[in-house]
Amino acid sequence: MAEETFEPFGPLQGVKVLNLSQAIAGPFACAMLGDLGADVIGIENPKGRDTSRPNPVLPGWGTRMDRRNSRSLCMDVRHGRGRELFYKLLEDADILVDGFRGGQMDKWGMSDEALWEVNPALVISPMRLRPQPHAAYRRPR
Repeated sequence: MAEETFEPFGPLQGVKVLNLSQAIAGPFACAMLGDLGADVIGIENPKGRDTSRPNPVLPGWGTRMDRRNSRSLCMDVRHGRGRELFYKLLEDADILVDGFRGGQMDKWGMSDEALWEVNPALVISPMRLRPQPHAAYRRPR
């Protein structure tokens, strides 16, 4: 299948967003950023499928709606080559959206401070069911 290319559009053209979230809030927020012209890359874990993907019970409407204007990659960002490639993508990303429980990325060795070492200007946007204290609410130094 040939890759489709589109002319940049919208007020967020030139903004690169990495999406590590899976369900509803994060993908929907990223879809809206894509609607406004951001370059959104959704990253899925190869060991567990995204809950909005089609299955015997649900036709996958969430994937079609919440992944619009996004490109997709599949990699395990927690370690090895996946982490290496993820950090490479982070180098020129503007925004990172994650949907993990508070502290999960810290457990993987990817604290906000570690991510800011890769890209000091990165905006980290956690999408959580319950609010948690998060370093992203502080301005990076």
